[in-house]
Amino acid sequence: MENQINIAAHRLAISFADDTDIPARYKNKSDKQKKINPDSSVEIRFQEDVAHWKRLINTMFDRLDKSLAWRFLNIAPIPDNKSKSVAYNKDFCDFIDYLVLRRDKENCDTDELGRLAMLSSSFQRELEKQLNPSE
Repeated sequence: MENQINIAAHRLAISFADDTDIPARYKNKSDKQKKINPDSSVEIRFQEDVAHWKRLINTMFDRLDKSLAWRFLNIAPIPDNKSKSVAYNKDFCDFIDYLVLRRDKENCDTDELGRLAMLSSSFQRELEKQLNPSE
């Protein structure tokens, strides 16, 4: 499970980072392995970002059903056949409930709140695409 969390944290860090904050080895798809300079400012910032994502993932796993948490982290909502609006979709409502819990009741830090907001926006966009495939 730790390996899955590590992979997910790296994927999320790459997905939501500015291009300038992603190490070259993740940008270039060549077969050549780039030498990693662990002391470079880009590498340090990236590893800090990965660590923040890992904490968010572990917090989600502590508070949510793992399958629901993975749907949130993989930005893979399940549209239901009843609702045509994102606002009434169970997955989206569950995500917002979790965000509100962390923000208002458990007073998460601003870093986690920002990451949850980014995930929420992506989750909403993906769900909108699934609910309105012709648009």
